[in-house]
Formats: sequence, structure tokens, C-alpha cells
Amino acid sequence: MYRITKLISSGRDILTTQDIALIWQINNPNTLYTTLKRYTQKGILFRIRKGVYSVKPLDKLSLFEVASTLIKGYNYLSCKTVLQKEGIIFQTSNQLTFISNKRSQFPLDNYIINVRQMKDEFLFNTTGISRNKNSLLIADKERAVADLLYFNKNYYFDNPKGINWKKVKSYQKLIGYQK
Repeated sequence: MYRITKLISSGRDILTTQDIALIWQINNPNTLYTTLKRYTQKGILFRIRKGVYSVKPLDKLSLFEVASTLIKGYNYLSCKTVLQKEGIIFQTSNQLTFISNKRSQFPLDNYIINVRQMKDEFLFNTTGISRNKNSLLIADKERAVADLLYFNKNYYFDNPKGINWKKVKSYQKLIGYQK
């Protein structure tokens, strides 16, 4: 079986060098990096960042999925990104906001990926978080509001009437934001 077929049959579009080494069963780092270099030069694999590759070009991938993969550890999409999509915040932005246990920020395509840090006791509470068809974890509208208020309790919402405030208060208690 060809190596690229093995990657495609893995069912994942985005893979790290460690993932590829396991799938291809390559133990020698020089062999791995030489093979990756050749595959990217031929346009068979696409390098997203150092140590991260895709079987599809970047413009054919979900930007959210790519960003989530690049963030180390458990994370989910939330805050302003979700609220813009839901019509609660009107300002457009080139930032995608994820929540994780480590803070970071990095560029990806024409966007800035902003990773906000949250305590593990709140982060791993799955209230209001669900998986989409690409296995990306996304906060619902009320969880995104609760998260944003966790970071900034005086945040101004452009469309507060679109928010179920009872659900937000319930989430805040369930998650532990309010004691």
C-alpha cells in the first residue's frame, strides 16, 4: 500500500509528524523528514506549520479544525467567535477564540488564533459544549456568553435580547463560575 493511501485511510486530514511516523512505521527521523520533504515538494502532502501536515491544501480544510489541531491539549471554540456567528456581537474580527488550559496566540492563514486560558475545573466541564461533524468542540451561545463573562464580567453585548439569560445563569452555576 502506498504511503499516502495509508494517511488518507487514517480518516484524518491533519496529522503531526509523530502521527505520520506511526502510520508509516518509520523509526528513523532522517527517513521521515526526507520523505515528508519529498511529498510536500511534489504537492502530495501540505505543510501547515512545523511538524503539522495535511493531505489536503489549507484552503480545502476547515480553518477551525486546523486551529484546534494546532492547539496543544483539550480545547473548544467559544467567546466572540461563537457570538459573532450567533448574531450577538456585530463587530467582525479576524480572530478565532479558543479556550484551553494554556494561553497562546499565533497566526493561521489570514486569522489570529487567540487561545484563552481557563482553570481545568471549568475547562473540562462540558456543559453547553458539543462536537460538530468534524469532531470540533464548540460552545453553544449561552456557554460562550458565560465564558466571555468569566473573562470580562462587564462585557457589552450588541444584541442582548438574543441571549437566554436564565440558561446563562444556569450554566454559570453548573460550571462553577458563580458559587
